[in-house]
Amino acid sequence: MVLGIPHDQQSNHNGGQLQFGPDGYLYVGTGDGGSGGDPAGNGQNLTSSDPPVVNSVNHNPLLGKLLRIDPRSRSPYAIPPGNPFPAPAAEVFAYGLRNPWRFSFDRETGDLAIGDVGQDAFEEIDEAPAPGLRVGANYGWNLFEGLHTYPIGLPVGPPFPSGFVFPVLEKSHDSDGFCAIAGGYVVRDPALPELDGQYVYGDLCSPDLRAATLTAGGATGDHSLGLSVSTLVSFGEDGCGRVYAVSLNGPVYRLASSGECAGPSIPSGKPALSVSDSTVTEGDSGTTDATFAVTLSSSSTSTVTVDYATADGTATAPGDYAGTAGTLSFAPGETSKTLTVPVVGDTLYEPDETLSLDLSNAMNATIADGHGIGTIVNDDPAPSGGGSVGISVARVRVIEGDSGTTPSTFRVSLSAPSAQTVAVDYRTADGTATAPDDYVPTSGRLVFPPGATTETVTVLVVGDRIRERNETFALRLANPSANASITRSTGIAKIIDDD
Repeated sequence: MVLGIPHDQQSNHNGGQLQFGPDGYLYVGTGDGGSGGDPAGNGQNLTSSDPPVVNSVNHNPLLGKLLRIDPRSRSPYAIPPGNPFPAPAAEVFAYGLRNPWRFSFDRETGDLAIGDVGQDAFEEIDEAPAPGLRVGANYGWNLFEGLHTYPIGLPVGPPFPSGFVFPVLEKSHDSDGFCAIAGGYVVRDPALPELDGQYVYGDLCSPDLRAATLTAGGATGDHSLGLSVSTLVSFGEDGCGRVYAVSLNGPVYRLASSGECAGPSIPSGKPALSVSDSTVTEGDSGTTDATFAVTLSSSSTSTVTVDYATADGTATAPGDYAGTAGTLSFAPGETSKTLTVPVVGDTLYEPDETLSLDLSNAMNATIADGHGIGTIVNDDPAPSGGGSVGISVARVRVIEGDSGTTPSTFRVSLSAPSAQTVAVDYRTADGTATAPDDYVPTSGRLVFPPGATTETVTVLVVGDRIRERNETFALRLANPSANASITRSTGIAKIIDDD
């Protein structure tokens, strides 16, 4: 499982759409947890899942949202650079949604359109233009329903209250006969030139399919297509850009004026950006560059820019590589650039590691593949013993003293540094010295952070004024972590009598 969100209290408002965006990241629409009116306040919640249930509804900051995650750079997923909120809402891209069903990206411009199902009175279409897609936007639920306050239902704007993004299109339950909107797609099917650039949508309770032109300032030309699909529940789009409508009764319909297909992909008015993967051998010191190629599918007559940023995978910055971010620019006519990420050399034996280089916010271009994987190949030899390190404990001598306690410090060592955490249990054991009269017994688990080769265990020796022979006790090691073995399990402490 990549991501789980509790939703066991109510059966409605599930959201559930998954779609990769033009930036290469996975977008996830989630409902507000169900019931009616968002009684748990999830739409506006970015901070808390405590208590886990409010008013018989799951309470979670990932409900009533549009999420954006990267499931490819680490397990189970990474947070893309540019996500606007800290944990526990780090996955959130936008919020204030009731039940987003469905959202889509214009395959030519990258613009985002969201059909958000209303409560009792109004359905809405929200629009977010590329390249920013209104990251961090608050679409208003449960303070607003469409272009009206909730629950009172008073019209808002213009001018509109600040801090919210209001819909570009609203449909009424009363006057339009809508009840549960189904967001569709901006048509880019070359076999449907009459609908090019128009957003097709519909509703569960109104069989009439409709289309409008969406802009950041509103929707224009909203009209009926003269096509009917009863109990409409969804739309789809295939690799040719052809648009489909799905009925809850079973049929799947295709919008068509001919059966033509332009091929496996739609020619775009803009060139497409891609970033390559990169593999580099780590080295023992200094830095070695991992080189990523960023290419345009065709030259452009305009300057093309795109933001880039590294992100941790199993490799982490700054220990394994130097993080970098910026904006790459292609002059008119240029189609290829390179980006370098310095990889930090070391002498630790460790598995191969990965990082990612991600593209976002393209201008005058789309992003076809915005996710490059950098693989750092380990070139350090494995320690003897099949990759595990040896653990040993040294002997120690300590002067007893006449009163109080004196520390006796055992040095515990690894045979070689490890890129992973190493751990081992320890405990004291009587010899001729006995606890607690001669020393304070101790036990625990000793942890070596990655790269460390020496840790210490301190045992307190009890002083006295009794003349006696020198005495001994032991520190014994056991239960090493799976990446280690014990080569010397017992360290002897010799207490030197000074009376």
